[in-house]
Amino acid sequence: MSFEGVNVEQLINKLKVAQTEIAHLKREQHIKFAIETEKSKIEHSLRERIKELNCLYGVAELLEENEDDIEGAMQGITDLLPVSWQYPDITTARIILREKQYKTANFSTSPWKQSADIYESEERIGMVEVYYREEMPASDEGPFLKEERLLIDAIAIRIGSAIERISTKRQLEVERRSLQNANITLREILGKVKEEQNEIGKAVLANVNKTILPILNALRSETTTNQQKYLDLVQKQLEEITSPFINKLSERFMELTSSEIQICNMIKHGLSNKEIAKLRHVSHATINRHRENIRRKLGLRNQKINLPTFLQTHMAE
Repeated sequence: MSFEGVNVEQLINKLKVAQTEIAHLKREQHIKFAIETEKSKIEHSLRERIKELNCLYGVAELLEENEDDIEGAMQGITDLLPVSWQYPDITTARIILREKQYKTANFSTSPWKQSADIYESEERIGMVEVYYREEMPASDEGPFLKEERLLIDAIAIRIGSAIERISTKRQLEVERRSLQNANITLREILGKVKEEQNEIGKAVLANVNKTILPILNALRSETTTNQQKYLDLVQKQLEEITSPFINKLSERFMELTSSEIQICNMIKHGLSNKEIAKLRHVSHATINRHRENIRRKLGLRNQKINLPTFLQTHMAE
């Protein structure tokens, strides 16, 4: 069909093609807009996550570098909080730690608040607070994002852990100093005890020389040869009381019993097993067992070392 030289059917077909192309263009624009919108959301989300990571890094750095300045660390963390939230221009923050408060310069409270408690061990010692000064669109938690909830909780946990670590460190330092002072006092006491022991030893030696040895010497003229041997042993025992042999033996070999120490003393002075057994009123076999135990405790077992020689030389050092 034509109208004054114009083919109407062709015009209708062209119109349909144009409408189809317009529909395609609209769909493409819609898809492009959706892509741009989603891209913008992703970029915004990434920027927020970067801010949160920077905040956590800054908190960790402040706590690590200011162990001796808790107040400085808390104020630094407080100042770091606003820029880490979604609307930094209208954000204020405060940290309450025990009886002290740390605030941003423009701090004010409002109905739009997000907070997290700070704990040291299981004791609540404060809180972290973030406020918006203006009403903002509703999100996951009032105007706040769920990621901001995770962030403020993480900050509160890190502060609590740092406070606990610093408190423990300071307590250990106090205990260390106390222990040092106690050790100094103990050394002073031991020094005085040693001096007193030396004085007592000198007094005992003087008494032995003045009173007991003259009596033993007088008895020698009235005893038989066999009896004099026992007098010699008594004299040697008295000399040992005022000598360091028994003390050295006890200190170096703490496993030795008092009986074994006395037997060591007799062996050192050349007494045989038979003589020692007679003096101690025990069997010869008992003394043999004592000698075996003594060699084991002195570290001489299975070694070709003479016990009397060892006691006379090594214990004299």
